[in-house]
This record gives sequence, C-alpha cells and structure tokens, in this order.
Amino acid sequence: TLDRFQSLCERIRERLGATLLILFLIPQTIIIHQFWFLEGAMREVQMALFLKNFAILGGLFFIVLHGAQGNEKSSFPSLKLG
Repeated sequence: TLDRFQSLCERIRERLGATLLILFLIPQTIIIHQFWFLEGAMREVQMALFLKNFAILGGLFFIVLHGAQGNEKSSFPSLKLG
C-alpha cells in the first residue's frame, strides 16, 4: 500500500507541476513573444520562440491528461517495422 501511495503522490505532483507550468507559460508566451506587432528578422525570431513555447505547452497538456509515464496500456498503436 505504501508503493501505491507513493505512486499516487508522484502522479499528482507531476500533473500539478505541469499545470503550474501551463499557467505560467500561456501569459508569458503571449506577453513576451508578440511577433504580430513586429516586422522583418525580429518577427521571425519572436515567431520561432512563440511556436517553441506552443510546442512545450502541447507536451505539458499531454502530461496533465496522461501523466509523465503514460498508461501501461497505451492508446497509441505501436509501430511495427518489417
């Protein structure tokens, strides 16, 4: 039972951490990387940084929904090469 409790605490901690990072990253991304007001090279740099943060948000949402380890029985089909 202690192992189950520790496992539950780990899952709660990783999902809480991901949630807190999401809450930080959304406004930070919108406020800091406002590429839509820029032109030229700075626009491209800020857009790349904005999209990087957007990709990180996608990974964090995945952790919130599925946990960092995922499920033992994954809902994703496995790749079979050959």
